[in-house]
Amino acid sequence: MPPRSTGPGAAAIAVRVAFALIPTLSLGLLAWVPSLRFAIIRRRNQDWAVLGLFCALTAAEIILVAYIPDDADDGLSALVGFYLVAYFIGATLHAVLADRFPRPTTPGYPAAPPPTPYHPTGYGYPPAPAPVVAPPVPPAPVEPRTSPRMRQVASELDELGEYLRRAQHDPRQDRP
Repeated sequence: MPPRSTGPGAAAIAVRVAFALIPTLSLGLLAWVPSLRFAIIRRRNQDWAVLGLFCALTAAEIILVAYIPDDADDGLSALVGFYLVAYFIGATLHAVLADRFPRPTTPGYPAAPPPTPYHPTGYGYPPAPAPVVAPPVPPAPVEPRTSPRMRQVASELDELGEYLRRAQHDPRQDRP
């Protein structure tokens, strides 16, 4: 009986937790760091776009905090505070949920099955059957097309071969 799969190790979980805490502990200034990690690991355009979005949101955070006047009314301060809290929570949730991508399997365990193609069948209906592909039909043998000249050369070679076989069996035939 193979040993049970225990999931990611303690070190992997510690790295995940550390990257999830970076946006909150840095008050949003380093919220782009988990996105940079995902973009480097996965190398997908979508992850690079999310990294750009978080960089833009961090710049917006810096501008909002730097340029809000000290004597701002409560409505503006509440709006900026709401933005900051939503940004911290959103960046942390992104760091936690986006870190659930498939990882290489450990030796001795099978790899995860590849994703199946989506068949739009509607809710509650069985999936559409896969199309049946007929086996390929072998091509018919091709008769070589020969020109009259090729047929003449072939017949002359046959006559020459016959003459040489007779000459080999009967040495007197070579004399005129």
